[in-house]
This record gives sequence, C-alpha cells and structure tokens, in this order.
Amino acid sequence: LADRYRLGKLLGEGRFSRVYAATPVEADGVPTTPVALKEIGLDVLNDDEEALEMLEAEVEALQHASSHAELGDAVVKLHEIVRTEEFVFLVLDRVPGEELFNVIDASGVLPLPTVHVLMQQVLQALAALHELGVVHRDVKPENLMVSGLEDPSTVRLTLIDFGYADVKCGGTDLTRLAGSPEYAAPEVLSWLAEQGDPYDARCDVWSVGITAHVLISGELPFEVPEDADEDAIADIARSATLNFEQSIWESEGMEVAKSFLRALLQPDPSLRPSAREALQLPWLAGSGAIGAEGSAPAQSAPAQSAPAQSA
Repeated sequence: LADRYRLGKLLGEGRFSRVYAATPVEADGVPTTPVALKEIGLDVLNDDEEALEMLEAEVEALQHASSHAELGDAVVKLHEIVRTEEFVFLVLDRVPGEELFNVIDASGVLPLPTVHVLMQQVLQALAALHELGVVHRDVKPENLMVSGLEDPSTVRLTLIDFGYADVKCGGTDLTRLAGSPEYAAPEVLSWLAEQGDPYDARCDVWSVGITAHVLISGELPFEVPEDADEDAIADIARSATLNFEQSIWESEGMEVAKSFLRALLQPDPSLRPSAREALQLPWLAGSGAIGAEGSAPAQSAPAQSAPAQSA
C-alpha cells in the first residue's frame, strides 16, 4: 500500500473501520487527486459476520452506482479495493465539505432555500439509486457530505456510507433491520421485518423526511424517549402527530413545506411517495414554492451514530 498511497490524517472512525486522507503516489511527476482510504481489519471481517456483510453491501452498492451517469458526484465513488496482509482498503473519493450533522450541530437549523436544494439533491440521488435496485437504508445527516452552503446556487451534496445498503433484493422485499432508529422508517424498525414481512425503497424517503424536519426546525418530528427501543420508536412514528409547534412552522409559505413532510412521513409505506414521486411534490416541483429561489440542479441535534465516510 505504501508504494501506491501516502497516508494522511484520520478523517473518521466507525464501528468496524477507520477512514484516512491519502494521496496516490505520483507517477512520472503527474499530479494526483486526493482520496479517502477506508480501512477494515481482516481480523474483524473474519470474526464478525455483520462487518463482513456491511463491507460486501457497500462494495456491491457502490459498484452499481458507478454505472449510472445521472448520479455524478451525488454518491461517493469507489475507485479500487486494496488488500494487504492485515487490512482491506476501499479507495474512495475524498469528498469535499463536511458532514451535514456537524453543520446543524453548530448552527441549529438551516435557511429554508438551502434545505430545499439539499432535499432536491438527495432525492434525485436516491431516485437514481432506487432505479438501479440500490436502497441506502441509512440516510441521515451524518451520511450526507455538503459544501457551498453559503449560497443555495452553490450547494453540493454527496451521499456516503453504504454499509447498510441492499442490492440483491432490487429495492423490494427487504427484510433486515438496518439503519439508525431515529431516522429509520417504522416498517424497518418493526420486528416483523425479522419474521419476513418485507419493505421496499420507500424506507429511504421516510429518512429524507426526518432529515428535512431536523434541518428546518432543529428537532425530530416525534418526541422519542431516550430509553425507547426500536419497537417503541416504530409505534411512536406510526401513531404520533408531526411536531409543527415551533414558531418557525408558522412562517409565511411554510404550509407547502409541511405538506411535503406529511407526504414523506406517511407511516403506511404503500401511501408514501417514491423518491422520484417526491421530487414532483409542490414544495420541490412548484416554481412558486418557498425555498425554490436559488435551487441548484442535481450534481453530475439528532443522535449521531457514525463519523463521515466510516462504516
């Protein structure tokens, strides 16, 4: 590995991996582009079945994504896999910007025009992934890298961390409990999933709805006790009324944004829009929708569970 990449600082650390900044070794004086090296120990992969499943899922999902030109920079790219005696390294894009979680942790909320563009871009990325049969299953601010937030016209978003992704089911008949409970759809959280009751790609749309609510208000749309388990959170999500009590939700033109959230956070997945359908909802599709000004085209304090670009 040392003959090919110069290892830099640690960028992030997750349950099973570490991510380092790296620079490919120059060949014949040709400048190289910085990358990120995701390091997973072979001992971990040999001893922990979940770690191996997550690595296989991430590789398969990113290989599928690389075949779709529409995704552009909206999904982190996998360039190669390097294996040494002790580790497996995924060579990934060095994504510019910072985790969306860190942004809202520092600022509390984002301006509505910025949220509008971010939701447009993440749903465009997910729509393309779903059409490839790839379901991310862990959409949340920690897994969204963002840059250019100073102006809606320069906002860029990249979806990272595909450790919980699914490709084999083609976006339907999914049955594994996956993702972060606060952002996971009720059908994913339900223990019925382990008994074979399937769900589909619309679980990602629910997670986008949770993320949008957090970005606008700084709060989750449901009050979730700290000691609540997955079953309890699923019950709350199915039965609770969305929290629109803050004064920000009374701002002029906010009704169209609330309607958008009600559609994405529909507890019954059969009534929830797909990612492609969500892009046609009035808040994103309507030229007069609040937040539409400055929209950028698609790219060619919640609980934190994992650092940027980590598994």
